[in-house]
Amino acid sequence: MHDREIEILRLVAEGCSNKEAAKRLFLSEAAVKTHLLRLYAKLGVKDRAAAVAAGFRKGPLQVDERLPAPSRSRIPIVRTRSDAAISRSNGRGRRPAR
Repeated sequence: MHDREIEILRLVAEGCSNKEAAKRLFLSEAAVKTHLLRLYAKLGVKDRAAAVAAGFRKGPLQVDERLPAPSRSRIPIVRTRSDAAISRSNGRGRRPAR
C-alpha cells in the first residue's frame, strides 16, 4: 500500500467522510474515492468497514491505546506503524542527527 492510501484508510478508521478526508489531505473528493477504490481492490474488500477491519488485521493500522479517544465519539485514535517512527524522530520523518 502507498503512504497516501494508508493515510486515507486511517482517516476512514477515525470516522471521516470522503469530504472530510479530502479537506484534511488537501485533495479532491474524487481523488479520495479513487484511493479508496484502489484500497478495496488491494485488500479484497467491498466497503469502508471491511477495509478498516482488513487494515487492522493485515497490519497497516494499529490502535494507539496511549492516546485518548476523541471526545466527540468513541472511536479510538488510529496510527500507522510509520507514525511511531516519525514520533520518535524530529517530526519530519527523519531521525535527528547525532
